[in-house]
This record gives sequence, structure tokens and C-alpha cells, in this order.
Amino acid sequence: MKHTISCAIFALLTLPAIAADEIIIQAKIIESAKPIPHDMAKLAASKGVDLLAAPQVVTRVGQEARIEVGREFQPSTIASPGFDTVTTGVVIRITPNIKDGQLAFAAQLTRRELIESKAAATETHTEILSRDLYVSSIPKDGEAVWFHFAEPRNGKKLAVWLQLKRKEA
Repeated sequence: MKHTISCAIFALLTLPAIAADEIIIQAKIIESAKPIPHDMAKLAASKGVDLLAAPQVVTRVGQEARIEVGREFQPSTIASPGFDTVTTGVVIRITPNIKDGQLAFAAQLTRRELIESKAAATETHTEILSRDLYVSSIPKDGEAVWFHFAEPRNGKKLAVWLQLKRKEA
């Protein structure tokens, strides 16, 4: 079984004729078998709570940014040619905008997780579950927002912490 951990950040920037506001997007992806506290100090002191990644990307108002944190998994096979690797983990697609002078955003969070992988002499079985969470928010300036995926089958809770700020010139 091959596992490779990767983190990719993409900002799909186009350069319009008039410069748009630049937005800093910070994310924290947290996994735990226990409830996940929404306080960073408590989170840091909690045992069994894993900060999987804390990427940051800069994008512009109206432009989608994409953050991927994942692991490559090679499904077992007894037949040729086999299967391509499958990426499990979290993908965040987020588009910041301005609404009534406030920073707002719409995001699609995707979680792909390995449910099970079995191999025997005459057959193999790998199940990957993919779920999407569609969210939008108008947080107060500099306020962090939390989103949780519903309880997964593997018993580990997953939370995504997001904070958007206007980039100062």
C-alpha cells in the first residue's frame, strides 16, 4: 500500500484591468476522535487532536482559490493493469466576495476518505467515500469560522477552520 501525503494550494488568478482586492485565506484542517474545541489554545493543549495542515493562500475578490490536503492511496488489485492511485483528504474551493462592504465567501469543502480495503487470494475490495459540504458566510472582520463534516464512518471527526482577511497594501 503506497501512501504519500501532499498539500497543494492553487489560486486561480486572472489580472483584470482594474486591480481587485487581494484576500488572504487561512485554513486549518483538524481531525480527532474526540470533540474538537473551537478555541485554538484549548485545541493546542488537547491530546488526540491532530492539526493535519494549516495552509494559506492569497486570491482576489471574485476569484476561486483551491486548497488540497491529501494522501495518495493505491488500491489493491489481483488483475492487470490495476488501478490509478486515489487521493483521499480534503479539498477546499473558496471564492471571496464583498457584500454590503463586508467580506463574504462561498465554499465547497470535499472530504474523500478510505472506508475499507481488503485483499484476498481471489478478490480485492476498496471503498472510498466522497462527501461535499457547501457553505457560505459573512464573518465579522478577521473572525474565524468553523465547519464540521457529519460523523464519518472511521470514527474521526473533521473540522475546517477558515479565516479571510483583506491584504494590506
